[in-house]
Amino acid sequence: MSRKDIRHYLKLSGRIILDSIYPKSCVVCASPLEFDRRNQKERMHEECKRFLKPLTGPVCCKCGKSVSEDDTLCEDCKKTERTFDGAVAVFEYNTAIKESVYRFKYNNKREYAASFAYMIEKTHGEIIRLWKPDVIIPVPMHAEKKKVRGYNQAELLAKETADIFGIRMDADALVRKKMTVPQKELSTGNRYKNLNGAFGVRKDLTGRRVLLIDDIYTTGATFDACAQTLKSAGAAKVYGTSLCIGRGF
Repeated sequence: MSRKDIRHYLKLSGRIILDSIYPKSCVVCASPLEFDRRNQKERMHEECKRFLKPLTGPVCCKCGKSVSEDDTLCEDCKKTERTFDGAVAVFEYNTAIKESVYRFKYNNKREYAASFAYMIEKTHGEIIRLWKPDVIIPVPMHAEKKKVRGYNQAELLAKETADIFGIRMDADALVRKKMTVPQKELSTGNRYKNLNGAFGVRKDLTGRRVLLIDDIYTTGATFDACAQTLKSAGAAKVYGTSLCIGRGF
């Protein structure tokens, strides 16, 4: 047995022991996940996958939201001139992904980030590589809010995604300058007003191609506001990736 094989065996054995003591939980149902090399990246039970709704049909060519066979743009993108250059999402927003994201954001399930990033690469790795981003930037959280929660879930997701793609992640380039009302509590029009002047830039991004990362995409107001701020700092292109996308939340 080579040294490489020995290291792999020891690492695998250690993981089995740790998982038996502190088992990971399924990102869908939250129950313990038995160690299995086949599910270490997705981190979900096979039977739980059916509760998620991957975006497999026709999608909006601008934001990635589901559309009918006859449409190329969703209703939001037909009415709104986008500042970002394109976006994709992995799942349609439904109860299963809603509960998973809730635990990720509010129940300290930080380990979900690795699974979610794997899903992003598995679903949209090809198009993201075609976009050729120079840097991955998470949608920022206000410092006071981050202090209370302890972490920014978008930053965790951005870090894991950056590691998979081998692209630099910069969590300091874009900042949230003012505390805003949660977007989910506002109408579409008020979501844009709510984010007016909310973001600032700390870095020179001249000529950079940026990939924004967030957990949920609703109307695109957040991606638009971030893209406008990033482009004002010289960014050449701003794309977006989210875990789930939908309406009515």
